[in-house]
Amino acid sequence: MLNPDHKWIERIKLGDVLKSRSGDLRVVRWVRHSPIPYYGIRTSVIFAIRRTSWTTPAYTVYTGNDLVQMGYRPTRAKHPLTARIDKRLLKSFEHNGGILPTDLRAWDVIGLP
Repeated sequence: MLNPDHKWIERIKLGDVLKSRSGDLRVVRWVRHSPIPYYGIRTSVIFAIRRTSWTTPAYTVYTGNDLVQMGYRPTRAKHPLTARIDKRLLKSFEHNGGILPTDLRAWDVIGLP
């Protein structure tokens, strides 16, 4: 169960902008809120990946607990997700049920917030 100070995690929506402890702004590209018995709501969010590495996916997944541990906070800002690459990334997530988009790679999304 989440600390009452972290209930904002259960209200995260697509396009929300979150701010990390270090000041990085990240746009929520996909979010899933799953009810878990005796736990409450488990939240997973997907961000566009920041840089390429040995993996090639265009995304990174964090749980609500990850967001808390990394110091993310809501900003009240929204990103419209209307650019062509935003729509392509979202379509990829929708096609694959929010997991493992296969048609985009890290180098396709470098520079997205």
